[in-house]
Amino acid sequence: MNMNQVKKKIVCFLVAACLFLLAGDVFALHFRIDKGKVRMKLPPGWSDGGVIKVENMSGEPINVRAYVGDWVYSDQDGSKDFLPASNYSKSCAEWIKFYPADFTISPHGIQDVNYVVAVPQGAAGGYYAVLFFEAQGGTAVDSSTGASVKVYNRIASLFYIEPDGTVEVKAQVSGVNVINSRDGFQIKADFENTGNVDITSKGIFDIIDEEGIVFARGEFNEVYTLPQDKAKISAQSSGAGLMAGKYDLILTFDLGADILVKEYSIEVSSSGAIVGIKELE
Repeated sequence: MNMNQVKKKIVCFLVAACLFLLAGDVFALHFRIDKGKVRMKLPPGWSDGGVIKVENMSGEPINVRAYVGDWVYSDQDGSKDFLPASNYSKSCAEWIKFYPADFTISPHGIQDVNYVVAVPQGAAGGYYAVLFFEAQGGTAVDSSTGASVKVYNRIASLFYIEPDGTVEVKAQVSGVNVINSRDGFQIKADFENTGNVDITSKGIFDIIDEEGIVFARGEFNEVYTLPQDKAKISAQSSGAGLMAGKYDLILTFDLGADILVKEYSIEVSSSGAIVGIKELE
């Protein structure tokens, strides 16, 4: 499936769900769940389950419908797009069975929703899905037509499933660039998830001068990636820029299950221009 097809499915899915529709009308979310994220590690061929509690915080009974879908990161900041089930190559929507799918919760009551995840033989790396809980939030009036439309609220529980013993946590950093000025400098680079599982990473940098003294230290923006996702990372240092001379630039990224370290030599001219960036083996 190409990206245009994916985008069309996203649009159709969101329109069909009728979420927070029309003319700026806002409806309070009167229910909540106790698990916004489910992360499981299971050997291929095994299954396991759990319970998600759905709580009605209102004084009226509510009808809730549960259903599965897919999700992907729409941006490196962790924003997500939601798709119909089994529209992503790393979807585990078909692995998830749950009950009940439709239920009524009494005022201030709690409903247990049981789920079971069955990992098939041959699965490798990370797989992802979402279990939605949807309830009617009221009605809205379309200001242009005067028509009343039902509006539905939904809450998502994200599933991250990893077949045990098959996960490869790998990433690479490329295109490192340093922009220097009198008032500070900026480091830019490209981050790519080259493994087979999701990675949330926030890197740091250290710049060491020729005397072995730390000249500057700082943080990159945090990035959220699924396998083969790419993200732009940057870090800003305020204050003095880099003076003429040679420096070591050390980049360190916490990948969760591993650490990625990259080292570069930087040469700065007497005018403050960066005249050389070389990766050190």
